[in-house]
Amino acid sequence: MTTIGAFFETAGRHPGRLAWKHGRHEWTWEEAARDVRRVARALIALGVAPGGSVAIVGVVVGDGRKHLGALIVPELPPQASDPDFLAHVGREIEAINGQLASFESIKKFRVLAGSFSVESGELTPTLKLKRKVVSEKYAREIEELFAQK
Repeated sequence: MTTIGAFFETAGRHPGRLAWKHGRHEWTWEEAARDVRRVARALIALGVAPGGSVAIVGVVVGDGRKHLGALIVPELPPQASDPDFLAHVGREIEAINGQLASFESIKKFRVLAGSFSVESGELTPTLKLKRKVVSEKYAREIEELFAQK
């Protein structure tokens, strides 16, 4: 099952439960699914073909560091080595950074070849990210984001 398939399956089973929280705002699974559908329509309007893939999971890292980095998980693992996909992710991050203050912006990113799942331990059964597990499992990749050149 794809990550998005698992997302909508969970949203269908738990529509009124808390899906995620950011600051003071909370989203139920029903609200999250509505917003994901809205984003999907916007992506289609921008030219992403139905059935096309975009990176849908990202983890911002850098607490206590000089800058922020991100681990990106594409829908399809082979995209991690696709130069066109990597360039696309870079452009999208730059577009997002353009709306943020310098200290909020992502300076480096890494596209991972694997995926996050409940089975591999990075996600809870309700698809919430286990940051500690991700930090431990991808410690080398995270350190590379902050290595001095």
